[in-house]
Amino acid sequence: MTITTTNGYVVTFKSEDQLTVRDRQRLRKAFMSHADINLKTGKMPDSISGGAIIDVQEESLRVLLVSIQKPDGSIVTENLLDEVYNWKTQADADQIFEAVQKVTTPELTQAEKNS
Repeated sequence: MTITTTNGYVVTFKSEDQLTVRDRQRLRKAFMSHADINLKTGKMPDSISGGAIIDVQEESLRVLLVSIQKPDGSIVTENLLDEVYNWKTQADADQIFEAVQKVTTPELTQAEKNS
């Protein structure tokens, strides 16, 4: 999956079908390391801390980012999270976070939406 941000960064991500078992485990670990599970009910609370969201977002970026082509044409393939964090425009970063969320957040079924 590739997106182009408002300021011309071309960002390539792994799509869901490109994820390895290792990638999926890293994502699960990021989510589950912040989850409290009630052993009696098997349920998790309906809330998560803001810090946990940032941690999960960062690990998701580490797993999913493949490359970034800068507006000047140079291509970055290492330290991609640092590259995003060094951008001056939040809107570009927000577009990256939204794209990552689409891969890491399963779509709700109609039944789940109605419950």
